[in-house]
Amino acid sequence: MMNMKYKTIIFILLILISAYICGVYLPWWSVMIASFLIAFLFPLSLGISFSLALLLTAAVWYFVSSYIQNSSGSDLLIMIGEMFMGVSMLQLFIITGIIGGVSAGLGAITGTALRRVQGK
Repeated sequence: MMNMKYKTIIFILLILISAYICGVYLPWWSVMIASFLIAFLFPLSLGISFSLALLLTAAVWYFVSSYIQNSSGSDLLIMIGEMFMGVSMLQLFIITGIIGGVSAGLGAITGTALRRVQGK
């Protein structure tokens, strides 16, 4: 049986990789499926699975969206912010991170819970 320390490290690495891949190349909801599978294969406690998936995915999505904006130099994000009553770019980055993080957290908690229900 795998040591809890190694299971947590593998969980963190896989969540980081999947958050990046899902955030850049796949539809936004695919992060839920990826975190579900990771949490099902490497189950931690419900709280830790949810917390790690939420925080790591939110951070990755925040930094990826800010990097894409900074490298493109486009005014599109400013126009989107104006459509939402003057929301700043920073607030849009935070909202993006929260959406990705909560989605991943819900997927992870579901994967961990399903693993427990199956009794593995």
